[in-house]
Amino acid sequence: MAKTIISYLLILAITLLSACALQPGEPPTQVFDGMHNGGTVLAFNADESLLAFGGKGGWVQLYRLPHTDRAEGWRAHQGSTVNGLAFSGDTLLTAGYDMRLVRWTLQGSMVQQATTPSPITHMVYDQPRKRLITGHRDGVVRLWRADDFSLMAEYPLHGSAVKRVAVQDESGYLASSGSDGRVFLISAEQVRELPSPPSDAAALVFATNDQKLYGSGWFKLFRWDLETNKLTILDTPHRGIIKSLYWIPGLSQLASISQQTDSSIYYLDPATGAATRRFEKHALCGAAVQVSPTMRYLATTSDDASVKLWDLQQ
Repeated sequence: MAKTIISYLLILAITLLSACALQPGEPPTQVFDGMHNGGTVLAFNADESLLAFGGKGGWVQLYRLPHTDRAEGWRAHQGSTVNGLAFSGDTLLTAGYDMRLVRWTLQGSMVQQATTPSPITHMVYDQPRKRLITGHRDGVVRLWRADDFSLMAEYPLHGSAVKRVAVQDESGYLASSGSDGRVFLISAEQVRELPSPPSDAAALVFATNDQKLYGSGWFKLFRWDLETNKLTILDTPHRGIIKSLYWIPGLSQLASISQQTDSSIYYLDPATGAATRRFEKHALCGAAVQVSPTMRYLATTSDDASVKLWDLQQ
């Protein structure tokens, strides 16, 4: 029996490797090696002149585009993972597991900071409403005014750590997923629990101008129809946990990256989960994927301590 299982696993591994070999991904334009102990978050500024990335150990790095010259680098969160990153005008907002929200100049000088009640596990910036949405280890989702870091609201929704938070620019809807397997939709009118996916939602993102929320777990893409409350499970070519999703408005597709037993990077069809474009994978577990505002650049980072950048106009 044991020999049969081992033989099956070897055949499966060879099959997967052969499939990957037949469909190589597009190579990156630039690779930044030795960034942090491992990357966790990425952000482009509005005019695509800067790429920021943060990682384990609390370091933040800025590079100028399109020439990829290093601009600045500093330790934003001492001995703590950076779990949120966003440009706000000519400043950079960061969130760390050290429970701190911080605003920086683009030269790395601290402008303001706030200490939160619990380690921050994820942060997104609601730019139209000037709000920061944070998820925390204590299971609470918190909203903050971006201009002064004052607390606006708290939602104690999850029985364990929040994995991801998301915001839809048009509606202001918020969503959260937790290590307890639960997913919530938050609006001005109500908090609604959505159907639980088959595994924890490691990533969450709203579609633009649509009543759809997307999430992901082991191999699968999750799609919630917010009007009908229906959950659809879609197969993908990923062979690990899909760790990060980014909705690309101009294409109405999802950029994705996976971790654990995989580090593949794809553009996915949100209707079917099929790959529409494949990119060169990382050497180790993928962590984050980001597409720039005009879709010129794709950036990814992973546990291999590198950042990959594709200039898609070249």
